[in-house]
Amino acid sequence: MKKVSLSLLLLLPLIALAQDEPVAEQKSGVDIGAILFVVGLIVFIIVVRKIYESKNRKAYEKEQEEKRNAVREDFNNPKYWYQCKNCKVTIRKTIPPNAADCFKAVDHLWTQIAEVGNTKYLCRNCNTLVETKAEPVAENCPDAAIHDWERLG
Repeated sequence: MKKVSLSLLLLLPLIALAQDEPVAEQKSGVDIGAILFVVGLIVFIIVVRKIYESKNRKAYEKEQEEKRNAVREDFNNPKYWYQCKNCKVTIRKTIPPNAADCFKAVDHLWTQIAEVGNTKYLCRNCNTLVETKAEPVAENCPDAAIHDWERLG
């Protein structure tokens, strides 16, 4: 609202000038009403633009905060085990990992193998050890056609 008040304060001298000028001079020169209209229109556009930018900034900041919270959640409380079929890397994450930068292939080929839990499973084929809530999926074993999971303790 300060911008609107400031804009009105800037227009007050022009309004006073328009009221003091004789009618004959207004017709022979530049129309003060047209000038005031243009200045008012410019001020209106600036105010609307600032309001729009403010709303966009708030939406952007909210989106960034949600991303930061997702990263914190992923770091502090991962939900799933993922394994790359190409390089055998096994990680815990909440969101699917990035496919880029696999050291054995162009991209990682991630498989979500299970939800993180307390029961240990070992694959007899690739020696992958995970702690899950239930038996992990069998598909996409890096060393065989399928995983052969053995429940430990």
